[in-house]
Amino acid sequence: MRNNYNLPEILQSIVMENPNENLLINNYFRIPKNNKEFLRKYKNLNNKKKVILIKLVIQIPNYLFNIIFNLFLSIIYTKQIAKFMEKIETTNELFISHGIFSNESGHEDVYFESIPNLFLDKNKHVTILYLNHMKKDYKALSRKYIQKQNSSISLLMPKVMGFKNYVKFLKFNWQAVHTRIKIYRNYRESEKFKSIIILDSLFSLMKRETYSNYYLLLISESILEISHIDNIFITLEGHAYEEQLIKLTSRISPKTAVWLRQHSPISLAQTGIFNMLKSLDTQVNVITTGPTYSEFLVSHSKKLNALVLGTKKSREINLSRREGNSVLVAPEGTEESTLDFLKFIFNLDKRFNDYHFICRIHPNLIKSFRIKRQIQKNRSKSNFYLSTNSLETDFLETNFTLFRGSAVAIESLAYNNLPIYLNLDGDMNLNIFSILNLTFPVLENVLDQSNFLNILARPKEDIDKVKIYKRLFVPIQKSTLDKICH
Repeated sequence: MRNNYNLPEILQSIVMENPNENLLINNYFRIPKNNKEFLRKYKNLNNKKKVILIKLVIQIPNYLFNIIFNLFLSIIYTKQIAKFMEKIETTNELFISHGIFSNESGHEDVYFESIPNLFLDKNKHVTILYLNHMKKDYKALSRKYIQKQNSSISLLMPKVMGFKNYVKFLKFNWQAVHTRIKIYRNYRESEKFKSIIILDSLFSLMKRETYSNYYLLLISESILEISHIDNIFITLEGHAYEEQLIKLTSRISPKTAVWLRQHSPISLAQTGIFNMLKSLDTQVNVITTGPTYSEFLVSHSKKLNALVLGTKKSREINLSRREGNSVLVAPEGTEESTLDFLKFIFNLDKRFNDYHFICRIHPNLIKSFRIKRQIQKNRSKSNFYLSTNSLETDFLETNFTLFRGSAVAIESLAYNNLPIYLNLDGDMNLNIFSILNLTFPVLENVLDQSNFLNILARPKEDIDKVKIYKRLFVPIQKSTLDKICH
């Protein structure tokens, strides 16, 4: 496969060269983050065209089975789908959020925080549409969202679309296949690598992600068509559906203001965000956690207007020195990242016996069998602890934060912790401080344990952590809330 650094740009060039084709129905042509979790799907690009074609033919029976199975589900869950559609009402403010564990209860959405409630205080009709990421019973889970204690309409997307919509989806998929074959023919002679990409992208049309994104756009379209929406709010993460929602809103409801919410750290590896910003053809607002992110995002698009909203992750500064040698281990919320961090700690030799490693698993990560097995292995080490404490308690008990892309590294600055970047993929762009010119310690070679030992034994103390922190995460700004909810 071509260099991973070039692939997002090659995919983006295909999108730009075929602007009227619906290539962004899934993330195949829009890599959210340039890491191994998202790049795994492109392994076929190492193969010759004949191999990819053979694999496609082999997949046809599986694809036909999925069609029959999904048609069967659309009939079985007819009542459940009908009940969901009945809950869709006209609204003034539409929020597209994520149905994750931390959003199942509470007064506020974890991404948009107090914004929906402020609109409710102004007697606006508010709808929050939650993408369903959970593998739980939909009926019970949906009830939790309906019962969230505010007056907004909280809708959790079903996993299954209705029969008529699924037939529409099949027609869309057939048209998408036909379109990509035409694009393949255009590239076949002049752009051979791009032609391989187009062939490989046919596999993605059979994936669950395509089904879910199409369903999201259908539901959003129905809400936009029956409503007079003043504002639509979308999380900014670099997924293909974000650009699709912006274009859908612009087409159906051009007077609706579009707001993107930057809620987590941004690194240079998040090519999905940068490629989306390049593609903007309508004015969009972005609300950020701090001025550094506002300045950085605006520099990538003239169509972007940035406001610093802040975040409830912002913490009081506590620079008290703590005795001891404790490291807070903060992997990202993916299985691969968590396993990599756990294995790294497990493989540390006896020179690290005097250091304590407190591992904090992401709260929204469902522990797989592999993670549980690795945790059991790590527990054989007397200096390994799996945290069940509050995040603040972990900060107060540690001196260092081992991270890659977790916001915990930024929050730890407020507690005088020293962030240490674990360069697992050999890519500095994944470092969440990569957009800044900083000199936080980096483990360039994870096999070089002596380097890690030197960092822990002689930490740098010449970095103004407070100044950095206050530009990345600021408290919620009331003036910005007033501008958004005017």
